[in-house]
Amino acid sequence: MSGGEAIDRTLVKALGHPLRLRILEVITDRGEASPVTLAREFDAEWEQLPVVMRRGVARRLFSQIFSEASDAGRMGGFDEPGAVIARLPLELDQQGWRELSELLADTLRRAEELERRSQERGPAAEPTDGPVGSSELAILHFRVGAPSGGDSLV
Repeated sequence: MSGGEAIDRTLVKALGHPLRLRILEVITDRGEASPVTLAREFDAEWEQLPVVMRRGVARRLFSQIFSEASDAGRMGGFDEPGAVIARLPLELDQQGWRELSELLADTLRRAEELERRSQERGPAAEPTDGPVGSSELAILHFRVGAPSGGDSLV
């Protein structure tokens, strides 16, 4: 069996569940959807999605994030005070992993709240000393190296 046939069978199996099809429709309609957005929309946890689906969503999201960040870097998007680019390799036990994941999820919720309040103030709000406009927050928290389960998709 060729690699293409293996992927085709895996894809057919992955799409065999109605929830998986709905998730694919949302991603197709919107052009993007973060794991957090999908989990909220379908009242499901990221961990409950099939590995094939998680990897596909992650791959697409990585591509978009890296493309937009590269463009922003080239066009001065990191020149503003308050722009952040950081990398912090960590060694965590399982509890530390869970605690960091919860902290990052809370950070995303708080960022959404800041956006909501900014939108409520609207363009008529008093000018501030900083830029007004769009920004992007991307958080990556991932295990480095091969997955422990050894189930890879090629």
